[in-house]
Amino acid sequence: MIRRMLLTLLAGAAVLLVPWTVYLAHTLPDRYDTGQWRTAWVGFDVALLLCFAAGAWLGLRRRRAAVPLLSATAAMLCCDAWFDVMLGWTSSERWASVALAAFVEIPVAVLLALAARRLLSTAMPKRPVTLRDIAMREDPRFQRVTRELPAGPEEIARRTGLARAEVTECLKTLEDTGFVRKDRKGAWISIPQDLREPRPDDYDG
Repeated sequence: MIRRMLLTLLAGAAVLLVPWTVYLAHTLPDRYDTGQWRTAWVGFDVALLLCFAAGAWLGLRRRRAAVPLLSATAAMLCCDAWFDVMLGWTSSERWASVALAAFVEIPVAVLLALAARRLLSTAMPKRPVTLRDIAMREDPRFQRVTRELPAGPEEIARRTGLARAEVTECLKTLEDTGFVRKDRKGAWISIPQDLREPRPDDYDG
């Protein structure tokens, strides 16, 4: 349910941004005199500084909370590069802004995004795909159950139309294979896994 709502929100935002972007392209002036210019940029840089500091602290401890923070910092660096270049294009500092974006801000943003991806992948359990995984993937009951997570067995049964016993059986199988677990409130939640193709040495011995 939450996944469907999120996907609907993302798709709806993408569709709505098309006419809004076209409208801005035809109505915004090329030049605009604004106030609070210093406050806007200093505030942005303070936020960027805090993101760097918090990301470093969480990254050193390999906390999964560092993943969204590193991603946000990378996005902020890209925004910083874009506005530095665009707003300074007609000034004498144009090429300095371009050089800063090309050789500092964008490369650092890429490194942070790769670090976030690495932290996310190393936090996932890694194991080869088994016949049991394939059987679960082909069973529509497991797909219906996992789509409703996080939730309790009763709620999953009500949403999917499956019997409570079927839901319990699916959750037990998913738990045994490491795909789900219970949270502190007793609701079942999914666990991301990094599955790979089996190698011959997986079956040695």
